[in-house]
Amino acid sequence: MVDYEELDYLYSREALSKLSKNPKKVYKNGLVALFITSLMVGNLNKKKEEFSDNIRFCKDVLKNPLKYQNEQSLKLINNMVQLKLKVVFVRNPDSEDTKNKIIKMMRSVIKFNLNGDRYLIMYEELDQLLDAKSLLNLLYQNSNPNIRNHHWIEFDLEKSLVHTFPEFITYADLISLWNIYLEKNDLSVREAALQTNRINIRIIDSEIHALHISLWTQAVTFVESYLYYIFYNIRKGNYSLSSTKAQGFIRSTKPDDNQIFESLILPEFKNDDNQVQISKIISLHGKYKSINNTRNRFIHASAFYDSNQPHLLPLISSGSHELLDTLETCTGLVIEIEKILPSALKILFWWDSVQHPIFNEYKKGNFIKRTDI
Repeated sequence: MVDYEELDYLYSREALSKLSKNPKKVYKNGLVALFITSLMVGNLNKKKEEFSDNIRFCKDVLKNPLKYQNEQSLKLINNMVQLKLKVVFVRNPDSEDTKNKIIKMMRSVIKFNLNGDRYLIMYEELDQLLDAKSLLNLLYQNSNPNIRNHHWIEFDLEKSLVHTFPEFITYADLISLWNIYLEKNDLSVREAALQTNRINIRIIDSEIHALHISLWTQAVTFVESYLYYIFYNIRKGNYSLSSTKAQGFIRSTKPDDNQIFESLILPEFKNDDNQVQISKIISLHGKYKSINNTRNRFIHASAFYDSNQPHLLPLISSGSHELLDTLETCTGLVIEIEKILPSALKILFWWDSVQHPIFNEYKKGNFIKRTDI
């Protein structure tokens, strides 16, 4: 849908310099209209059509500026664009400065994409241009109720605004790896490979082993991303902490996952009413630390040994039952921690919108069950 080279020219100062007075004002309205269309979600075909119409309009203004000198035409286009800006909650929609800010942002989006990068904007900065919370609630049924100024929003001209969640991304990757792992473990696949060539079985076994290690590593990554996001939200959101230990720890510059658990989560959110849950969480965390140690053996594979135990042992001996326990422990730890957090800090608002894998039954998951998260 998006030709970034074409857009780069349309939004360039070179293109704008070819116009003056009313034609230039009309043209800037066309550029703003492209921004509005880029915020659309749902009907992709309609979005493509409207985007193409806006591009043709901008090109026509550049080619035939004399057609757009009429004061009435400018007034009509101005009113139409202002109305659409109000629909997407843009602040000060009748201001020329607002149009300039939109054009500047679009230039940044285009530049990032031409460089092969994704464009991320801080929620606080986006909210200065438009009422971001109202727009996200309009665009998505499942918008984050705890969205904060320090959160990152991806602005993609095809996908619109996408609120980024580190723990959702890592969990989605975990589901994808698990689904591939199940497909490779399918008996029919192995039997077909055996009939073709025994070497193919060795290849499949090697792929399963690689997926085993990747899954183990990703499960730990999911826990880490969750804990780091809790730490980030508390620190950047100036959340009021009551524990002296947590108050001192939140100023840490390079905390690790276990420190976040032991110096922030436990001292701050443990109370007389959740002792049973805390006991369960501590037990899961104990298992998690062992899982994490094994993960480190995978990542830092070496021939060293401790207490006559070679570091290579986990790399060649971890079985499928251990993997299942790892996946259940890591996801379970995150879920249990989420339960004891105050509502203002909960981040798994998307959890019930995902079809989760059932690891001990070897059942697949699906993280794209919903399209609005």
